[in-house]
Amino acid sequence: MNEQTRPPLGIMPEHIWDSRRFDDLQSAIARYYEANKPIPKEWLNEFVTLSLKSGKNNTTKGTKQ
Repeated sequence: MNEQTRPPLGIMPEHIWDSRRFDDLQSAIARYYEANKPIPKEWLNEFVTLSLKSGKNNTTKGTKQ
């Protein structure tokens, strides 16, 4: 009988975690904005950092520069 052992489960790849975190931050910021509540600066800082890291801040995508 040929038994293949699989390695133990590792961690989520960073780019996937970053993408999910970005989406979570975006949703939370929108909820706070809609509720007219102050948005924590830490959230905004992390949102900008993840946006720059992933390239999600590219608003000129598909346009000539």
